[in-house]
Amino acid sequence: METLQALLNRTKLPQPSLQKQAVISIFTNLRSLTRPELESDPVTTTLTQCLTSNSPAVIDQSVREVCLLVKESKLDFNRGLLELQSGLEGCQARFVSLFVKALAFVVQLGFRSEDVVDRARFESSEAHPFVKIRSIDDMILCVFVSLSMAINMAINAITHRRTSNSPLVIDQSVRDICLLVKESKLDFNRGLLLEGCEARFISLFVKALGFVVQLKFQNEVLRLGLGLSQVRRILLLSLSMSINTITQCVILNSRLAIDQSVREVCLLAKERKLDFNRGLLGLQSGLEGCVARHMGMEEVCDFLRPFLNFVVIQMSSSATMSLFARNLLSSVASLCCSFPEDSLPVFKMLMRCCKFIRCNSAEDVTYVSYLIETIVDAFVAVLSHLAVNGVLIHEAQLCGAELLEMVFSMCTYIYKYSSGEECIFDMSRRLIVVQAELGLKCIPEASTVMLSLFVTLNQSELEHIQLSILKLVLDLIKWKSGNETIVDVHEEILFVFPAISLMSSPSKYVKEAASELLIILGKLSASFLVAPTNELLLEERYPHISKLEDIIYRLFRHLWFQDQTSVSGSLYLHWVSNGSKQAEEKENPLKNWTSSIIEYCQRMVEIQKSSLPRSQSEDTFLREIPPLLGAIASVLIVHPTLGNSAVDLLGIAGNMDPKLGVPLFLVVLFYNNILSRKSQEIDFQDILLKLLRMLPSLVSHSAMIPLVVQTIIPMLQKDANPVLYATALRLLCKAWEINDRIFGSLQGLLLPEAFIQFKRERSICISMAVTVRDVCQKHPDRGVDIILSVEACIESTEAIIQALGVQSLALLCEADVIDFYTAWGVISNTCLLLRWGAMDAESYPENATGVLQILWEVATSRHPYHSSSWENARESAFDALTCYEVPHFQQFIPDFREKNIDMLISETDSRVLEAMERFEVKIITHEHITRRRLVKEKRVPVNKIEKLLDAFPRVIGLSGNTSKARELPGAALFYLAFSMKDDYNKGGSKVLHELHAKYESTLVDTAASLQLSRNMIVATLSLQSWQPFLQRWLRACEAADDILKSMRRLAEKSIPRSAENIGLAIGALCLVIIIILKYNALLRISDAAFFLFFIRYSRLSKNVSILKCKDIPTYYEVSIPRTSLADNQPDCACDWNYNTIPEKQLSGLTEVLPPSAHATKASASKFLLSWLYQHEHEYRQWSAAISLGVISSCLHVTDYKQKFENINALLEVACSSKSTLVRGACGVALGYSCQDLLTRFEVHKIQEMELLGKIIRILCLLIDQYTQSSTMALHSLSECFPQLANSTESNITRSFSGQTSDYFEEDIWGVSGLVIGLGSSVTAIYRSGCLDAVKKIKDLLISWIHLENPLDQHSTMNKKLEPLLSMGACLVIPFVVSFFQKVELIDGSELVYIASGYRELISELLSTKSSGALRQSLLMASCVGAGDFLGSVLNEGVHSLDVKCVKDFLDMFKTIYSNPQPPLMHLGAMLGVVNALGAGAGTLFLRPLPLSRSSSEQKESSFITGPLFSNAAMELNLTSLVQDIFLVARSSDDHQLQHYAAWAVSFLRDYIWSSNLHNEDRGPNSASQSVPDDSIVMKLSLWLMNLHYSETAISPHVNTIATVFRCLTNAPKLPQLDWGPIIRRCMRYEDQVAEMLQQDSAPKKGKLREECIIFSLVHGSNFNALLTFLDELFDLSRFKMLEMNLQLCILSHLPHTLKTFSGSRLEKLFDDVASFIQSPFSSDQIYTSEQKSLLRTSCWKGLRMCFEEASLDSEKLIPSFENCMEVLFSLLPEGSLLRSLEMSRNHEGEEWSEAIRCLGKARWDWLSHCLQISSIQEGPQLFEAKKRMIARTRLVKIGSIPLTELSKLKSYALNTRSDGVWDVLVEVVMALQHAEGSVKSQWLVDAAEISCVTSYPTTAIQFISLLSGSFSKYMPFLTVNPHTVLSDLPVTLSSLLLDDSNWGLVAESVVLIMWTSTKRIYDWVTNANDFSSHGSVDESEKDMGKFLLKVMHHTCVALKDHLPPEQRLMLANMNVF
Repeated sequence: METLQALLNRTKLPQPSLQKQAVISIFTNLRSLTRPELESDPVTTTLTQCLTSNSPAVIDQSVREVCLLVKESKLDFNRGLLELQSGLEGCQARFVSLFVKALAFVVQLGFRSEDVVDRARFESSEAHPFVKIRSIDDMILCVFVSLSMAINMAINAITHRRTSNSPLVIDQSVRDICLLVKESKLDFNRGLLLEGCEARFISLFVKALGFVVQLKFQNEVLRLGLGLSQVRRILLLSLSMSINTITQCVILNSRLAIDQSVREVCLLAKERKLDFNRGLLGLQSGLEGCVARHMGMEEVCDFLRPFLNFVVIQMSSSATMSLFARNLLSSVASLCCSFPEDSLPVFKMLMRCCKFIRCNSAEDVTYVSYLIETIVDAFVAVLSHLAVNGVLIHEAQLCGAELLEMVFSMCTYIYKYSSGEECIFDMSRRLIVVQAELGLKCIPEASTVMLSLFVTLNQSELEHIQLSILKLVLDLIKWKSGNETIVDVHEEILFVFPAISLMSSPSKYVKEAASELLIILGKLSASFLVAPTNELLLEERYPHISKLEDIIYRLFRHLWFQDQTSVSGSLYLHWVSNGSKQAEEKENPLKNWTSSIIEYCQRMVEIQKSSLPRSQSEDTFLREIPPLLGAIASVLIVHPTLGNSAVDLLGIAGNMDPKLGVPLFLVVLFYNNILSRKSQEIDFQDILLKLLRMLPSLVSHSAMIPLVVQTIIPMLQKDANPVLYATALRLLCKAWEINDRIFGSLQGLLLPEAFIQFKRERSICISMAVTVRDVCQKHPDRGVDIILSVEACIESTEAIIQALGVQSLALLCEADVIDFYTAWGVISNTCLLLRWGAMDAESYPENATGVLQILWEVATSRHPYHSSSWENARESAFDALTCYEVPHFQQFIPDFREKNIDMLISETDSRVLEAMERFEVKIITHEHITRRRLVKEKRVPVNKIEKLLDAFPRVIGLSGNTSKARELPGAALFYLAFSMKDDYNKGGSKVLHELHAKYESTLVDTAASLQLSRNMIVATLSLQSWQPFLQRWLRACEAADDILKSMRRLAEKSIPRSAENIGLAIGALCLVIIIILKYNALLRISDAAFFLFFIRYSRLSKNVSILKCKDIPTYYEVSIPRTSLADNQPDCACDWNYNTIPEKQLSGLTEVLPPSAHATKASASKFLLSWLYQHEHEYRQWSAAISLGVISSCLHVTDYKQKFENINALLEVACSSKSTLVRGACGVALGYSCQDLLTRFEVHKIQEMELLGKIIRILCLLIDQYTQSSTMALHSLSECFPQLANSTESNITRSFSGQTSDYFEEDIWGVSGLVIGLGSSVTAIYRSGCLDAVKKIKDLLISWIHLENPLDQHSTMNKKLEPLLSMGACLVIPFVVSFFQKVELIDGSELVYIASGYRELISELLSTKSSGALRQSLLMASCVGAGDFLGSVLNEGVHSLDVKCVKDFLDMFKTIYSNPQPPLMHLGAMLGVVNALGAGAGTLFLRPLPLSRSSSEQKESSFITGPLFSNAAMELNLTSLVQDIFLVARSSDDHQLQHYAAWAVSFLRDYIWSSNLHNEDRGPNSASQSVPDDSIVMKLSLWLMNLHYSETAISPHVNTIATVFRCLTNAPKLPQLDWGPIIRRCMRYEDQVAEMLQQDSAPKKGKLREECIIFSLVHGSNFNALLTFLDELFDLSRFKMLEMNLQLCILSHLPHTLKTFSGSRLEKLFDDVASFIQSPFSSDQIYTSEQKSLLRTSCWKGLRMCFEEASLDSEKLIPSFENCMEVLFSLLPEGSLLRSLEMSRNHEGEEWSEAIRCLGKARWDWLSHCLQISSIQEGPQLFEAKKRMIARTRLVKIGSIPLTELSKLKSYALNTRSDGVWDVLVEVVMALQHAEGSVKSQWLVDAAEISCVTSYPTTAIQFISLLSGSFSKYMPFLTVNPHTVLSDLPVTLSSLLLDDSNWGLVAESVVLIMWTSTKRIYDWVTNANDFSSHGSVDESEKDMGKFLLKVMHHTCVALKDHLPPEQRLMLANMNVF
């Protein structure tokens, strides 16, 4: 009995086949028992438990086994009846038919046994088995469906017992049959089959037959389906009946029936078997009742349909009405036999009526089944007639196909309320077989029933139902295969999985049928493999209304024939997978259906395993969907591309539903068989292995373990194929990973001896080693159990096996289940990858030393011949080293720091570099944490030049002395300052007046002493010198307006020489005012960028106290450069990278100039403009012009009117003046003015572009007026800026005739000024985007330097004028070169060419003996320009210059000022020297050039890179030069020369002092460095600083440099080096070495440049040079010229700028970003739409991160962020997820994803305004509204805005044309995926209500379709497009409302509203030609009207049970079909 209990437990296994096997085993044991033993309680309990199980498989097999026991006489007849009856009373409705059939079978057995029959006497009628069946309550009234089958068996038993001696049994049976026929529980046909009885029973049978016939004629017309041959039999058996029987036969409405009946009556009378009179009377009555009908049958049906519908609808109202309806419909069906040619409309009418019969109980199902059977019988008769006559065959077959559909529609109700599915299949089979027997061909419409059979077979669980379906499928396939014309769509291929599943059935009949079907399907699958079908599916515009089977087959066809990544096949699943993502995660890219459903099912498996409660929908999915998924996946196995993923899907389906374990196992065997047989034609190894890999997944349930293990173990025999053995071992390992119970079998195969046994079989050994590794990884404790096997792997001689063994040991160490160093002694000779020793390194120092040394040896060793594998090892070694603490390898590895750096800078492999980066970052972090804070010490000047400069004011007597102001006026302006006691005290006006008078006096004296000599260079020197003087004056007197008034007064009454200087001084005063006003703005708005600007120009005194860093707002503190420190300044509490500010300077400046100082600028400009227009005073015009240009270059953006007025005045005077000098000054001024043009593109861009074009055109015309040598080039340049149509230009007055040489003496600098202005305009031209014009100007200027015989007296006039052009070119080229270096438009070769031009020109001029003014001016200009060129190139630090070239220049300068020359030539040479050091004197640079504070490592080299001032190799030469000039300034006999020398040295000193270099650190070895000298950061930084490209030497790899930058980017602190040149050099490095890189090792283009930018952004806030670099890079004009990858990088790293730039700079930055995004541009390409989208995506990303990084201090920037977002939002592409996926435009999806994440960070008030929708109209407004709606839905989806905001879209989205808002509907449904149930239900109700009133009902219905489809249990199978979702609505909505109780709460209201909408659409469609009566529906809906009505009608039919009778009747009467 214990065995029985164990077997009973096995019946609870999830697999049906295993359950059945357990039942078979139970009854096998029972057969071995005797009858008394069978009566015992344990046996009875076992039988009861089997027959009352909850498993259909157990009940089915148990019933069969009980019947078999009775048949074998092992169980008593009565006992069998008792057990079956007991099971029947407690079973579910769906098992009733099974028990009834079993009872009938047992009764049949009893009647065949005489002794049993003798005992088959029952005490009462209630004890009769049939009566007991009938006595079952209404809940299982469905037994009567199967009762006829039981009686049939009993009748057969009686028929076979013709010699029975039991008349009581026969009598009782006949009476029961008659009673059942009377109660309509038994079909009339069955009542006529009682033939072959003994003579003594004839009267009994005749009476019974007569009674049956009479009942038949009383209730309905005799059906022809009985066969005409039965008419005679009926008549013979009814001779004893009245004449009415004959009459009823005669008046049959079938001509054949009437004919046959009349003939039979006559024959009976002839044979005297019928009385003559009775026969005559019957024929007469029949004649009177016969009528001929010739009416149109369709009209008759139209007339009768309302009546029949009414009867059908009212059936359930009463029993009488129900009986009447059944009789009426049966009679009408029988009537069809009388007129077969006209009967097809009648059948269609009946079928439509049957659709509206309610089936809410088992009784209703019985009635409907009976009625459908009547219709089927009548149709068979009609079809037979039509086939014989050959008429209307196709129409009849179509009708038959529709009848088949109706028959199968009953399966749902039968399965729900009854269990009589067998009758459905019998009727269906009858319809199919009769057509085949009649020789009719299968039509496609009939073959679609296969799909219905597929669904039913998947759902069926009882063997007799399964057998019926299989037979029907086989019949249908045979019929279909005989038709050559039918399109072969292979619906039957879907039966593969169900058929394979049935092969596990214990029934041999089911197995035989399944085997026969599988043979057919196997051939079909094989044909798919050899010749896969390629078919283009053309979707219909309006598809057929779907059923579940259509949906599944549509999906299958879609997967098989179309693109697997199509949107319509994966979208629903895509929603669900993305809906579960967190808000900050991006959406997944589109996947194919199999990948999506696998991901979805995996989530379901997790839910299934979770202990959390599941929703009803999840339970439904896990219960119903896996078999369908398995059916689809089992077919896709043979798909050429989806095979692998289909196998994965099968495995996951098995995990969801354990019942699928055995079927999946059989699927593996089935396809292995097929694929193996076809392997000779096609290679199927991959899919075969994939199938085998599915086996382990089946062991998730323990019941499957024996099957799987028994399948794998035979492949593990010692003599097995090695590959097969290795594969089987891996399969067993994977099975163990799922179920640990297999470990015993696995462990036995991994014994250490096995490695010795199979040492010659490499594949087996590797398989074992991998298995050992997997065991250690999956379950470390199990790994300890096989530790000897791990050791065996390590001791192997095979390298791969060793590595796997080592990896296994590492995994065990990682899990800490074994001690690393305990095992180290054993494996130290072979282990290379030992990261896990780090945990106990301190405990085992000796062993740790060995481990680290081995790791370091592997990491640093290079083996070029084993590159790939060895680089992997090195990468792993560095990763292992990273696991150790830094002190470990610093302690255990000798000379680690040096070796580490050498290794890093010499490495080139990208993978190793990535590992090294992680390694170095760890070291950098450690060094920073353990750093020592260094003390900053004041540095004493050590450079000799600095010492000279420090003593210079005292030496020349200008330190506090005003006596030499007239002697040395230029130098005096730098040093003279006046102060009194209480200099800053607000004393009396008398003190201030005296102070003011002193400055005024100095102004007069200096202006009178400083001679400009009509020289542009000297004028510029004067302007630069006045600036520091006026700064001190302003600081002392604090009255800018008073100063201006004094200067104006003095200028008006001064002599021309003084007036010129005062005019320039007024320009300097305005410049100082502008600087201070900007600084005031700094203090008001914390604008650090303006403070940086101010510090560079202010030349502030250092003798003031210092403001502590703590007093400075931190968010702009880091942008402020260093200033001079007071001598007594204590240590600052902040880090030395931060800066300090002079406190009294700040406080003083804020009080110097109130906002009214703007009036001072206006007054100055007005005064200068008045001078500019005084054509009679040249000296006033040219000085005023230069000052106006300076003022215009520095005005605030709000002073645009002043700027425009100044520029227009300069243009006017330049055109109208006759003075060449004035024109030249205007040219210089216009060049200055261009510096501020187009700096803000969004402000007055058009006006500024027009001004720029006018400037260029006028300058070109003026230059062309003086020389004709460059006419073509100038004309080409002018064409780049065409004149606007509506603009006018001033006429140019010709001032030079070209006939006299006096011009050269008087106006030498006039033309040069025009050239200077043209060259200075390159910045504005570049900002305008005209790159060609910029390059043309550069080429033109360079061409003017290279002159042949510049002073040849015999040349033509044009040639004589060329030196004038050369003068201007020499002065402006340094500015152009500096700008071109910054924007990367110039290379080293061009710089060499320019240097050679300067050198040749100076050499030529030195060799010329002429002493004219032209030679002096040209030599002066060339020296100044050459020096400035050297300084700009070297100070930038990007390019190098030849040492010899630099020395040649310096020697030439010395030669000039050392030999007797005119003073101006001496001045030019001296300025050349100081400018070479970076002073920037006498040039366009209004601010000094940057100078490095650090010096590079000095090496013997032929090139110089970096500033000369910090170059140790040139220090002696430079000191000598400066000392010479110093001596001249101190004690020269020539007063003019002394003045010029002192002036030159003053410029140099001012530059050095303003750069703070005399007090700051210049090298890394200074004590002030906060980064230790031996740190990695310092070493890497110095390596970068000394990095130079050389064509002769080996240059470092780009990957190496990029890695170094990444390491330093992660460094918390950097040394104080000049990072600007370092970055600029590295930015160009990649292009320099591009040709040297091998193609296979070339990095991603531009990667190094990206790393440079990221590095600058991270550390830019700490270094001014980086800040300047970033400021230039972020300028819009420069940014637009960058490569796209750099633009993307910058945009995505915008958050770093918040900590780098000041507030106003950030405002401009974001304004520029918005401007760029509107019209993206790059220098190297024209952007495609995709590239533009990528740029916008990066910008969205950067803005989002800005919101996340924004602090309270940067809240004022939020409007700037939002302005950018507005621009970006306006540029968003069409927000269609569908469109972007269909067009493979994933970039659009990414852009939308980033946009939504960014919008989610915005303020709600701004966001609500941005997304506000006013109205929706066609055109652009619809597009914008659509974007706003989609954005709102996606924001709801990610949780950024509440769900209530989504409700605001209803009135817009559902009242618009569907083709315009389809994407919006999709997005809304996506957003509702995780909403609460009540919210989703309300949306459904609201959408239904809107469909009743909207002008666009299609839109609302589509939304309902999408919503119901997304939540339907069939969601994974649904495809999505606007029409398909509509066709699926009857299935999706009905399943949602009827199968889900949560949605069922609104079912009644939704159905009623849907009916109202259907009625509205019906009224509109039926009046389609009269739109005036239905104006509420838009005319655009007309095309969709009929299809929409069909959808709505079918939906209402599917939900008819929720409609009241009146609505159902109206629904039935709609003529929609």
